[in-house]
Amino acid sequence: MKSRRAVVFAATLILVAGGIDAQTHLDTTAVDQAVISKLSAQFGINSKVVTHLDLTQPFQTKSRWSLVAAKQPDEESSAEDGASNRRGAVFLCFVENDEPDCSEEMFLAKYREERISYDSGPGPFYELFASNVVFAGPGRTVPLLKIKSCTMRGANGNCGVSTFLFAYDRRAERFRVVFFNMMGRNNNQETRFVENGPCLGV
Repeated sequence: MKSRRAVVFAATLILVAGGIDAQTHLDTTAVDQAVISKLSAQFGINSKVVTHLDLTQPFQTKSRWSLVAAKQPDEESSAEDGASNRRGAVFLCFVENDEPDCSEEMFLAKYREERISYDSGPGPFYELFASNVVFAGPGRTVPLLKIKSCTMRGANGNCGVSTFLFAYDRRAERFRVVFFNMMGRNNNQETRFVENGPCLGV
């Protein structure tokens, strides 16, 4: 009798876990679709989601937050790089629950502060190199969202590689930029975030 109850209990646990996974998948799909719909309405092009990063768990946010990156198809874009190749823009959208903000205003504000200009087009970014959560502070207790992206390439293949670090402002319930730097892609220039050792987080 005990054995039978154990089997039933185990089966129930599997069903519950499966239900959670299925709900998570549905939530992610709904968020991605909200981003695609918003960008399509704004630009008339159906972008494709290339990255979906959950921010709720690592930052312990009050509401559900995600970072969704979507790219326009190159062949449908009117923007061209320095070699006259069509390049679809990459949009970085912060999504609270199912409401995407694809304005990229936080990124552009840093560009204005540093007096950085970029070629006209639907957006400042055309390649996404990294979007992940890194940790600073003693015991790796301070999560930060790291985003590394690139502007339109020039004729020599160079582009402006932007590195952003975002922290979660718990009082305002918003993400904010705490670090920004831009360097060229050529000549082995690079901005690095140290994730281990005595220089952790710098």
